[in-house]
Amino acid sequence: MANENWNQSDQNRAEENRTEHTEENREPVDSDPTSTPEATGQKPPASGQVSSDNHPRGRSWMIPGVIGVLVGILMLIVGFGGGWVAAEMTDFSVVQQQERETQTQVADGNQLEVPREAEVINECAEGRGKQYVLSENLPKGPVYGVWNGEITSVEYMLGKEEFLGGQDFTNLDLMNARYDHVDVGLLSEGHAGYPEPHYHVDLYTISDEKSQQITCD
Repeated sequence: MANENWNQSDQNRAEENRTEHTEENREPVDSDPTSTPEATGQKPPASGQVSSDNHPRGRSWMIPGVIGVLVGILMLIVGFGGGWVAAEMTDFSVVQQQERETQTQVADGNQLEVPREAEVINECAEGRGKQYVLSENLPKGPVYGVWNGEITSVEYMLGKEEFLGGQDFTNLDLMNARYDHVDVGLLSEGHAGYPEPHYHVDLYTISDEKSQQITCD
């Protein structure tokens, strides 16, 4: 009889232990009915499927994708801008080159012309050839020297008395031509057409060697 009572007590204690263990391991149940998937309109995940909202990597995979798209757009913008700058620089270089070529052509071509109304004042001047001038430009000039149809020089004459007296001779027109060399000299006794002492400023479009070949024999 004593053994039966002892066995019954052991069974009761075992049942109590199992009940406590089951209560400790049981997951808490949300008592708020509005938080259930049915109440919020969300579908519960299927069996064996993990919700992306609950998965620790559910959203982090989107970050590299977004960064990649932004980097791609940035590279597109930079590429377009670089191409535009390169095109503009190319156009600018072409314009500069054309301007240089035009300037070179003008200089090389020596865009000098003897005015149609110019008169011959000397049939031949050593080193310069036949000389032409507009009457209203005497005595200062410019005087054009011509030899074999080529303009060899442009000459200005500055009065010695006026020059030493402080008179300025400004804006001597170079006529956008290229010159080989310039000679400046004093003719103390003058010459025909300008007998007073004066300075010569002779701008040559030809070399000194070629100029020396022009003689008036």
